Amino acid sequence: MSILHLVLVCTILLLFEVILLKMEYTSPAVIFTASFAVCSICTTFLGELWDIQMIQEETFFLIISSIILFVVIDQITRWACILLTGSKIKLRIKEDVKQKPIFVSKTVLYMALMISVVCLFWTCGYILRFAGRGSLNAVMAAYKNVVNTDVASFGLSRKLLNQFMKIATASTYLCLFIFIHNSGCTNIAKKDKVLYYLTFAAFVLFRMLLSGGRQGALFFVVAWITMYYICNTHKMSTVKVKSQRKKYVAYLIVAICIIFPLFYYSGRMVGRKQTDVLYAATAYLSTGIYGLEQEIKNHYHSSYWGEISFPGLYPILKFLGVIPKYLEEQSFLPFFWHGNTVSLLGRWYWDFGVMGVYIMLSLVAFAFCWLYYAKIKYAKNGSKRNFAIIVYGYCVHVLYFAGYDDFFMNFPSLNFTLTMLLLYIFYVAIVQYRVKFTYGRRRIR
Repeated sequence: MSILHLVLVCTILLLFEVILLKMEYTSPAVIFTASFAVCSICTTFLGELWDIQMIQEETFFLIISSIILFVVIDQITRWACILLTGSKIKLRIKEDVKQKPIFVSKTVLYMALMISVVCLFWTCGYILRFAGRGSLNAVMAAYKNVVNTDVASFGLSRKLLNQFMKIATASTYLCLFIFIHNSGCTNIAKKDKVLYYLTFAAFVLFRMLLSGGRQGALFFVVAWITMYYICNTHKMSTVKVKSQRKKYVAYLIVAICIIFPLFYYSGRMVGRKQTDVLYAATAYLSTGIYGLEQEIKNHYHSSYWGEISFPGLYPILKFLGVIPKYLEEQSFLPFFWHGNTVSLLGRWYWDFGVMGVYIMLSLVAFAFCWLYYAKIKYAKNGSKRNFAIIVYGYCVHVLYFAGYDDFFMNFPSLNFTLTMLLLYIFYVAIVQYRVKFTYGRRRIR
């Protein structure tokens, strides 16, 4: 079956969701479908070069059936939330509901910036110590090789840095939400905007250098885009929402035009090989479908339960005796044709087969849809809704990159749990109570 058939069907499904079902651009099903549509389009550009002009029928039907399943779960969850919350199906608002700004002390921003800067210099120390000399590209390539093959050589200090990374992540994502929220309902002083931007830039650069990759930066960008759309379309007049949607699409197009060259040059900065701007981005997004096709074609399967899907649970599974204690984590798949990714579906298929994919996808789809509809779109408690937006923004990269790889595998882990706990603590202390950084101000309700 031609890869063009996959492009055509994915595009039709996406248009069906947006035009006929009138689903929001940031709804889970739309993002999930758009991810596979974009990745399949990118794959067509490399079809002849990578010999993937044709794909297995099983690959095609697995992807399409997964998209349809996700859309069905999305709609069922949406209607259930409408009935349970008593929300009107067609909400027409003549006037905007004014949002109150979130007042926080500048101390919060200074602390968030300071943490990211400290982590940034800490990481630069590792690079200088382990990567040797040469051009920036050569140094970063050598550093990433150490990260991927001998991370134990960093010693205890790397584990300590990982804990600081959790603090930096929680504080920066909270600052991102506050910045987006306040931008829509008040004028932010230029000095404060500079402080926000410096905080975001320091965090993104730190994440890129620490991992030697661009994923952390991309995750932050899609979180920004998603939070912006949600915050600027909630409880607004119908006319204003339409205007914001057009503005969102325009911003998205501009962002893509900027991200493509930045993606290439940032790749050079973190040690990637020299190619060209278009190939770098399309090749990156094509590896998921290509890897899934190779996996299905070659009948790969795991030897132990959750061997590929749940590397973060290995310590617990070993402790419970589910798997042998000598087994190592399988964060990377045992092939490197044009990458090491198999889309969101591939690891589940590897471990559990087709039915396993449907079961896991149903759980993931319901979790995201419940968060989006029950806690954000139809939520009545503003404080809980705001926190849900941050969580959704932090996790939504799983859907944006569903056609590329499985980033959900990072969630069932202690690292994710601790990050969410820190995010909640910071939100309660800084946004709800502002105990130490309010300088006598009363909390706005």
